[in-house]
Amino acid sequence: MNTSLIRQRAAEFHNRYASELSRIFLIIGIISLIPAVFDMGDMNTNVVNVVQTGTVNRVFSFGGLVYVLLSILFIPLEQGYVVSTLKVITNRGNQLEDSDAIYGLTHYLDLVSTYILRFLYVAAFTIVPCIGLMFLAMLFASMGLAPVAGMIGIATAVLAVYLAIRNALLTALVGYVIEEDHVYNVRAITRSLELVNGHKWEFCKLILGYLGWIIGMAFVSAVAVSTLSLVFGALPGIMGQVLSAVFGRLVGVVLACYTYRPKMHLSYAIFYEELRYASGRR
Repeated sequence: MNTSLIRQRAAEFHNRYASELSRIFLIIGIISLIPAVFDMGDMNTNVVNVVQTGTVNRVFSFGGLVYVLLSILFIPLEQGYVVSTLKVITNRGNQLEDSDAIYGLTHYLDLVSTYILRFLYVAAFTIVPCIGLMFLAMLFASMGLAPVAGMIGIATAVLAVYLAIRNALLTALVGYVIEEDHVYNVRAITRSLELVNGHKWEFCKLILGYLGWIIGMAFVSAVAVSTLSLVFGALPGIMGQVLSAVFGRLVGVVLACYTYRPKMHLSYAIFYEELRYASGRR
């Protein structure tokens, strides 16, 4: 499978529907930022420095709880990427609508269990194989063999990264399977495993083709957060931290939606369709 050709086709599709896709992707990106308003994790140190009272813990706990709940609520949001890109590559681009962005929310009850199962699959098959090595490292550490424990710890970290990437790739096409084959939960995950198995490296190469853009946008977003923290730093309490984090990430989202992100997801859709065709399904 020629990943360079897939990216080229994705760019051609994008040229035809750039404005519609960018708008849909931007809506998804903005909605996905809502939980970030309550994500106090990266601001905890600053919060503690501002207020040294029990109130901080209560605010942090409440914000963390809301963040988790909203993250669960928005977990099927990415189905909007799937629906819109499949329309484009199957010659239904004239049917693109802004409402495609919230497809995952309007079909929440149909999608949420499958997306949660996918998350649990990736987590379980990443963590469980590493547990034995983690206990082994703890055992050697308790015996005073810190260098050996350290080496095992490094090996565990490397294995965890590898497994996380592998399992994420294997389940990455779940949304497309749902949309095209109309199967859910375990059947959708199994179907994605069947399609991607044997093509993991090709899929990885496809994603690596956009790695420069991903790193670049992450850097721009980080710079924007740092710059805006100077602008909003004078605001009382944690308000400045929240605003700088949200608007800084928004800068990255906007730039991504109007540069590489639609093309990247179009390439995923094309990759899925080619795998589906190769498997004998039409």
